[in-house]
Amino acid sequence: MSTPSTPRPRRALTQWVGFPVLVLLVYFVAGSILLPLIDGVAHIVAVAVLVAIGLYLLVWLWRWGSGPKAARTSLTSLADVTLHRLGRTADTAGEVTVLTSRTPVPESRFFRSPLTTVRAWRGDFPDAILVPGITSGASRALRVGVQMEGGGKLYLVGFIAPEQDRELLATLEPLAARGEYVSVPAQILQSTIGTGLTIDLDLAVIPAAPNTP
Repeated sequence: MSTPSTPRPRRALTQWVGFPVLVLLVYFVAGSILLPLIDGVAHIVAVAVLVAIGLYLLVWLWRWGSGPKAARTSLTSLADVTLHRLGRTADTAGEVTVLTSRTPVPESRFFRSPLTTVRAWRGDFPDAILVPGITSGASRALRVGVQMEGGGKLYLVGFIAPEQDRELLATLEPLAARGEYVSVPAQILQSTIGTGLTIDLDLAVIPAAPNTP
């Protein structure tokens, strides 16, 4: 079982969003240092080599961002995934107005615009889709993202707090690897900080990950 001292899973350096920037930085620095040191025919050859490498890097960048081994990102559609709606039954679908447990998502207050859109379409009690193994900003730390649907579009509306998502990562990651995700009941609330919005999730509906020997 995960403990606070367990190192947080991190995205491989080669899948980190900043990795292409590092590669391009090395490319441009190497070119700017080497070219002034070379004269004559060798200079022309060096320029040709750098151009060829630059063209290769363009192809590599496209494959890096769109290939089958590309890092997982937030969902853009539910068409090709299997969604397990937890906490919803035939007699409660669309009628959940009370959460049996509450887990605040503090970072959701930074996503006021998408939350406002979701609230307009879904009201105060939409479902929240949990997406494990994505990153926040330029960080390499793997997080559990929270997405909501509104008007036929999916919006990223926050991340589970790092101190609360370790067990969720262990539970949800094997499902996501198979293209399966879970949604849980949620409530959109007025934030107590400023004038933004925030969300609470009912995570008690998610079964715990089985213990491994």
